[in-house]
Amino acid sequence: MFRFFKKTISLIILSLFLLGLDLSRIKTRIEEIGGLKFKKFPQVIYLNQEQVKKLVLRELNFREVKILSPLGIIKDPESYIKRKTSLFSGAGIGFFSPSSPGKVFVAKGWPERFQELALVHELRHCLQWEHFPSLFSSLQEGFLGEDRTNALLAVLEGDATWVTIRYFGKKEFLPPDFPGDFLMGMVHFVYTDGYRLVKERWKRDGIAGVISLLRNPPDNTAFFFKRHYERINCPCRGSLLSLGMETYSFLLGELAMHLKGDCLCQEGKKLKGTLVFDSPANSALAMKVISYKIRRRISEKIIFELEVRDDSSNPGEKGNDP
Repeated sequence: MFRFFKKTISLIILSLFLLGLDLSRIKTRIEEIGGLKFKKFPQVIYLNQEQVKKLVLRELNFREVKILSPLGIIKDPESYIKRKTSLFSGAGIGFFSPSSPGKVFVAKGWPERFQELALVHELRHCLQWEHFPSLFSSLQEGFLGEDRTNALLAVLEGDATWVTIRYFGKKEFLPPDFPGDFLMGMVHFVYTDGYRLVKERWKRDGIAGVISLLRNPPDNTAFFFKRHYERINCPCRGSLLSLGMETYSFLLGELAMHLKGDCLCQEGKKLKGTLVFDSPANSALAMKVISYKIRRRISEKIIFELEVRDDSSNPGEKGNDP
């Protein structure tokens, strides 16, 4: 490890000379735009693409597969793992993680404009970590698809995107259209809906509103759609979690917007959960979508139970597989 970083650090001066990026100017601009000052400006390290890829892969986890595959939200676990690995390791130009404090990494071999864009974005993440370290601790405890994690990711990425857009003097962020599967849909939500929320808060309350959002981020994705969401009790004693409107939208479609609350927990090989809708009629419609997993329905509530290991490979009767 020491040899690796000794070699990379020896490239810093050469890289900065070749790239010509004015770190002092970049630092000042980011602080002015985002309303946060660096407590200690990080070391900017330039690595080749393969080295950045290794750093990204070190951070990846796939905890969501065990939960979302039995539900039918992730259709093909093996394919999903390959796509997620490729997406996050192949497209990385910049990288920041609290596991490497005091450092921001940028990939060599890209045009200077792209490297500056990546650097600004990752430096904003560094500022978020310096001022609100508990947010990153919460991220490490969660997983992609869990409601609080989704909401927190959207605020952090939305804020970093908002700062980057303003840094380059752009008026709007226009993301590409993504396919509607879970992985790309979550990427779209985190960056697009997160950015919109941060921008709305800035327009309404100025930079103080943005800082307030970072200090007290929402704990559910319903907040992004201006909907109320309830914490409900689960039918087991296991560790309780909520998947929320955004994750369930990949199973329920528009019906997910009629969710008032949900919970999920695991007991042994069983996943047990409850979905609460805003009316008995909408819970009846949802039951048609996920009928093979249903244990029972009580008015606006759907209570379900399924096998963690076996359900995704043997999803039930033909016509019931979402």
